[in-house]
Amino acid sequence: MRQHLTPDQIREALACIPADLPREEWARVAMAIKSELGDGGFDLFNEWSASGKSYDATAARDTWRSITASGRVTIGTLLHLAKQHGYRPAQHAPQPALSRRQRAAQAAERARRDVAERAARKAAQDAAAALAVRLWSEASDTGESPYLAQKGCGAHGARFLPDERLLIPMRTIDGELRNLQTIAPARPANGPQKRFLKGGQKTGLLHWLGDPAGADALLVCEGYATAASLYEATGRPVACAFDSTNLPHIARALRQHFGPQPLLLIAGDNDFETEQRTGKNAGRIAADKAARLAHGAVVLPETAQGQNIDFNDVVLSAGFEVVKARIEQAIAQARAAAPPGDDLQHAQQEPAAAPPGDDLQHAQQEPAAAPPGDDLQHAQQEPAAAPPGDDLQHAQQEPAAAPPGDDLQHAQHVHAAVPGHDRFSLNERGVWFAEMDAEGRPKAPLWICSPLRVTARTRDGNGGDWGFLLEFDDPAGHPRQWAAPAKLLAGDGAEFRAALLSMGLRIRTAPRARQLLATYVQSRNPDAFARCVDRLGWHPGGVYVLHDEVLGNASERLIFQSEAAAENTLRQRGTLAQWRDRIAAYAVGNSRLVFAISAAFAGMALRPSAESGGGFHLVGHSSSGKSTALRVAASIYGPSAYAQNWRATSNAIEGTAAAHCDRLLILDEIAQIDAREVGECSYMLSNGVGKSRASRTGLPRPRLTWLLMLLSAGEVGIAQHMLSANKTARAGQELRLVDLPADAGAGMGLFERLHDRETPQALASYLGKAADAYHGTAARAFLEHCVSRADTLRPHMREAVERLAMDWIPDAASGQVHRVGRRFAVVGAAGELATAAGITGWPAGEAERAARRCFNDWLAARGGLGNSEDRQQLAQVRRFLELHGEGRFTDWARADDDHAPRTLSRAGFRKAAKDVTGSVESWDYFVLPETFRREVCDGFDYRAVLRVLRDKNHLQTDKGRAFDRTVRLPGLGRAVVYHILPSIFEGDDEA
Repeated sequence: MRQHLTPDQIREALACIPADLPREEWARVAMAIKSELGDGGFDLFNEWSASGKSYDATAARDTWRSITASGRVTIGTLLHLAKQHGYRPAQHAPQPALSRRQRAAQAAERARRDVAERAARKAAQDAAAALAVRLWSEASDTGESPYLAQKGCGAHGARFLPDERLLIPMRTIDGELRNLQTIAPARPANGPQKRFLKGGQKTGLLHWLGDPAGADALLVCEGYATAASLYEATGRPVACAFDSTNLPHIARALRQHFGPQPLLLIAGDNDFETEQRTGKNAGRIAADKAARLAHGAVVLPETAQGQNIDFNDVVLSAGFEVVKARIEQAIAQARAAAPPGDDLQHAQQEPAAAPPGDDLQHAQQEPAAAPPGDDLQHAQQEPAAAPPGDDLQHAQQEPAAAPPGDDLQHAQHVHAAVPGHDRFSLNERGVWFAEMDAEGRPKAPLWICSPLRVTARTRDGNGGDWGFLLEFDDPAGHPRQWAAPAKLLAGDGAEFRAALLSMGLRIRTAPRARQLLATYVQSRNPDAFARCVDRLGWHPGGVYVLHDEVLGNASERLIFQSEAAAENTLRQRGTLAQWRDRIAAYAVGNSRLVFAISAAFAGMALRPSAESGGGFHLVGHSSSGKSTALRVAASIYGPSAYAQNWRATSNAIEGTAAAHCDRLLILDEIAQIDAREVGECSYMLSNGVGKSRASRTGLPRPRLTWLLMLLSAGEVGIAQHMLSANKTARAGQELRLVDLPADAGAGMGLFERLHDRETPQALASYLGKAADAYHGTAARAFLEHCVSRADTLRPHMREAVERLAMDWIPDAASGQVHRVGRRFAVVGAAGELATAAGITGWPAGEAERAARRCFNDWLAARGGLGNSEDRQQLAQVRRFLELHGEGRFTDWARADDDHAPRTLSRAGFRKAAKDVTGSVESWDYFVLPETFRREVCDGFDYRAVLRVLRDKNHLQTDKGRAFDRTVRLPGLGRAVVYHILPSIFEGDDEA
């Protein structure tokens, strides 16, 4: 017999429960209290909620109004939760048992209260619906909304009020208008920016963007801005559910309304920051629940910044194309995940029914995954579904082929499960699990995924980071291989499954099958072992690791392992002879084209050369041929898509660099990267080490490393691009990515020789098409040549680089010029190595001539052989004097003149030198020390600047003083100053 609690007893139980619960559990507390005390329990609930740091009075009131006292959540739920937090009900005296008459009276009172509550709620909802119809009819289809401007989206089916409030209609699945969401121009000080009409219905109401009729896929999301961004990015119909609690209701209603045909894709919010703080990702939880109830799929926006994010945020930060690609990929993966015959359509015909009085708090929960080694005898049972086209009876009649290391040979049929034996089997149709009923009798086998073989156990060189080498065929019949880290199977294994799906493995969507997939992989015990490396490119022993292959003879089997399915950008089309005759041959006589191709080979020869990473940036106006050079260089490795774009953050570019280790990284359009980040990116790319980051446990994660050659292009150089963000390029940044003029000086832009083409444009067009038709074979041939000569490759490259550097670099050159000159020499040596291997078809010396020509052109554009810092420091001093010469330097001759302009923020004095006619010829500047150190030399060591000024004879000093002199300044008396001579405006910085 259930005893009822008094408000005081409920208050004592609540005292044990923290108010900052995840939202779903917090709402369940409200339901429990209301089930016991009715509307009179609000003060108790509100008082408890206010003790939490995240208390929101409006949310507490709205949540209380939205729940009923007759739901399935009772006071027992609250007591259970309180006990988990230390509550001991035995310490409180039990209430006397109620008599039969008292219980009947209490039940009658609860029934009366429930009827009254439902009637009151319906009346309030009807009144709100009438108000919604009136406001909607009075609103305008056109208007202004600061909210839409802020979110960067349009008004799709929305209307406007004169006070700039935005109205979003909230309709039933049949189209009846029942409520409105109003969005204010800005967030008010005393309430939320978004509101629903008071007392109005929300559950089960939606707003459509686009026409869902006949659509093959329907998107469902939470808020309007997210819905608008999805609709504008994809053109697909989107259902806006308004918040996460309504999302499962809408998904289930859509499935019941539209039937099994359309795919329902739940585009949830990713509450990543909240998850880090509370352990609950409300957006993900709501999306997963909606997908389960409606047999749909889930897609979440990715976040690299650790913030809460929705798809509107992605549009604002990355653009519509990124969102469109993410959605279309998710749709394709969802369709591929349902194997033919698993018949997602049949599964969708019977959506999951919610329990009576469902507030969606009692949605179905997934069974817990069995621990490794468990024989799953006690796992929850699920009816077996055969993959498409499969006759289940036929599958049962055919013995299963056992994977390596299996003891399935003891079982006669796929479905003949024997306790204690391996219940997984593998045949040409896929991986199966032999089900048994509660009494141990065999049931029909459960199809888990398409054929997946675990062929080896993997680990790193230190005997850690274990994993599994997985092999399977994609839907096109192409063999795939992935060294999957075992840590991806921790938790729910979502990342593990996502990687396999993206590579083409078909996986059954049922929760139980997903769990069994992880158990299947972990329970395999192959005899083979392999050592995994997390970096592509050269490794000890003269071996070169590719995504799915190792070139060379390693002492043990090596496998490239990554946490995600890494894209293999090395793709071949055509033959090496075709590439040589139809692309490389047209580079002869064109120094920039020969240099770009040689740079591609240099990326693979950089490590054997023992030189540091760095790059070259082709600078030139639009249509000068820069992109053609990049496409030709990319053809060494693959199609034009091999070339990347600068439009990325410094975080994202780390992964790109690691994927191009010991290769050429090609980045186009430098203007598309944030000018504030390009300098740091150039440092990071050339230094070859990513940023340090902490894991979830706080320990440092292993940093990404790489060594690469970089070829870039843009209409401006790195220094000019940084200047657009008021940042000054340091010498180190400019040296790591040196500006190379794209114009070869022959009046044809990049080109110097057109071969059999009439115009530069015709040659550029031909090479672009040829690069798409013939690519990828040269890199393979070059690597095979290098690997076959691994013992002599290093000394050969080092000797060649040393010889070219000594021949090309002038004796008077600074260390910076020597460093860049050796990089040009690597390019020349690599190009000659490829020529000697018969890859390019060029005459001997062609690559060296092109590299030397480009080096000399860089020197000429740079302006001298000295260090870049010297020129930068002199330029900064000269610019300060040019900007502030009249405004902040007092005229020595007029210092005592009362009619002379007053000098504000004085930086010093200037004295005129006049000719015989009395005209001013030049000015000497006497700069006050503090201003010189803090402002004139901003960003530099002032002593280094003074040293350069003195060495260039632009500084006059007193005898015995290193940099300064003491003079009598007008009005100030004797003072120490830095005396800068007029020669700074006329001298050669390289002198």
